[in-house]
Amino acid sequence: MAGEVGFLQLSTPNATSCQLHPLVMFEVLDHYTRRNAEDGRVVGALLGSMNSDGSLVLKNSFPLPHDDPSHQDFAVFFSTMSELHHRVNPREHVVGWYTTTKAGENEGKEEVGEEDAMLHSFFEDKIGDKYPCVMLRVDGNIQTATQIGVSA
Repeated sequence: MAGEVGFLQLSTPNATSCQLHPLVMFEVLDHYTRRNAEDGRVVGALLGSMNSDGSLVLKNSFPLPHDDPSHQDFAVFFSTMSELHHRVNPREHVVGWYTTTKAGENEGKEEVGEEDAMLHSFFEDKIGDKYPCVMLRVDGNIQTATQIGVSA
């Protein structure tokens, strides 16, 4: 991403202000760094809560093993991890998902693909109407970047 922060909103009727905790960025980049070489990108769930002013605070995340919600293990793993995180911190709920750009993807590419739409639909179904579903895309190519590219 060429130094610009983008905004992506698929189906939330109103724009949502988000506060991104630094821990989330670390977890996303750590997940990307530890991925298998043949995996193009990584996907995970975002955890957070709503402030009294209506802004969403993204405080935590957990990685998901696949980027295909139709995979039989995807929903089971998601449900298990979501439940475990909720036991540890009941104030944090799944509020969206993250992805990194695919390895070798053109810089600044902001299109939402069919895979992204399927994942967003999966997370919208799990979140329900309590929170808007947030998608966070991070450019994981930190070795050659002068700054980290993030869009939400």
